[in-house]
Amino acid sequence: MSTPSKLVLYEFATKLPNGESISPFTATTRCALNYLGLPFESHLLNIRDIESVSLKLDIKPTSTFPDGSPKHTVPILVDQSSSTTIAIADSFAIVQYLDKTYAKPDQRLFTSSPSVDKLATGAVNTAFFGFIGGVLGADALGLLQDEDKPHMIQRNLGGFDPSTIPDIKGTPAWAEAVDKVIEAAKAVTSTTVGIAKEGTWIGGEKPVFVDFALLGMVNMIRLVNGEAWERLLNVDGGRMRRYWEEGKEWVRFEPEASTRDV
Repeated sequence: MSTPSKLVLYEFATKLPNGESISPFTATTRCALNYLGLPFESHLLNIRDIESVSLKLDIKPTSTFPDGSPKHTVPILVDQSSSTTIAIADSFAIVQYLDKTYAKPDQRLFTSSPSVDKLATGAVNTAFFGFIGGVLGADALGLLQDEDKPHMIQRNLGGFDPSTIPDIKGTPAWAEAVDKVIEAAKAVTSTTVGIAKEGTWIGGEKPVFVDFALLGMVNMIRLVNGEAWERLLNVDGGRMRRYWEEGKEWVRFEPEASTRDV
């Protein structure tokens, strides 16, 4: 394992090789860190330990659980590069911090309006999460650490167990569901300036936060279900595949630069 970095990214561990997280939000943050060329260490947590770690780092909740109680989430970025340790949760807030603190003038991580980027990212999330939750939910749950599954079901999902959904893979209903997410992906890409024209990125010539968010979502589908991922890459004449090929290096998870509590 490499020498610990002054930047530490907290992610949740899975059963995948080396514990790689399936979270699109931690992948979004990895994209930004790698794009900026910043050395960092990934620290893998159990999902059930995220709250205690957040409280220890004095991080406020980023959301609420279905029952209304405070919810702490990953990614968490800890920056120990100065005398004062900075700890931030939420991918948007983290990328804002990186943009302000580390980005060079030719590496800006947002368009002229971060609020517009946030809205565009909301469109990306809407396009993908219905499919991921409704069709790939059981696959995603199956990749979690066994000890984390009850926590995910009871706290994050309000008692709903995705594994109880009938498995429709290989059926016409499955094909229809995949087609729907592909159409949603086409809608996202065709209405954004960079991709709608001939540029690679939503941000134009260079990627911005919403590009990293889209790469994070595509990466989650890659890890959870290879068949759906391959079909997604062929969307719109292979445009999404070209997009992925340009950005996959930033999404990369490096186990040699990671530690884990699990």
